[in-house]
Amino acid sequence: MATSDVDIINRALRKVDNTVIQSLTETTETGLSVRDVYDESRQYLLACAGWTFALKRQKLARLSETPAFGYSYYYQRPAGMIRPVGMFIDSVGRAKLRDFKIEMPGIAASAEDIYARFIFDLTDPNKFSPLFRAALEDLLAHKFAYDLPGSRALAQDHLDRFERVSLPRAYSNDAIDDGEDDFGPDSDWVTARYSGSDRDGW
Repeated sequence: MATSDVDIINRALRKVDNTVIQSLTETTETGLSVRDVYDESRQYLLACAGWTFALKRQKLARLSETPAFGYSYYYQRPAGMIRPVGMFIDSVGRAKLRDFKIEMPGIAASAEDIYARFIFDLTDPNKFSPLFRAALEDLLAHKFAYDLPGSRALAQDHLDRFERVSLPRAYSNDAIDDGEDDFGPDSDWVTARYSGSDRDGW
């Protein structure tokens, strides 16, 4: 059964007993308040783990501009990249590139070629796993509850469920099908996003 962004948002709104919306373009008070929250929450959750359903592989294009020091080349950052999962110097994807920096205008490195695995900005909710959608609903419910008077305790309840139940469950299920890496939920990585350092070589 097909799922829409509005379906996910409305399930989260019902968890906090709030008014549902009919579309993302409506100009009701609720509609205006949830649109940006939804995209921000979806991108945050995508950045929390190496979701198999949002993985892409791409050989990176080298830019004409070069770093002023430290590295030999800049490579084009993949369009829509949320977070890197692996950078490699061979097309087989076995020789891992560990010395690089993500900065303007791209990815600085000295490797002659770079092959990237990365999480991209997946927007189609029908491609999310069911447990990812459930985790997204809990995260949205947490944020929506803060807009309701006297609902801080309810917001905390949904945050606790997201962090302790729905996010770990979604990642655990997703990781069953992935034999390459072990990137679990990693909120600290999101906080330091693209700072250049470093877990398992990042």
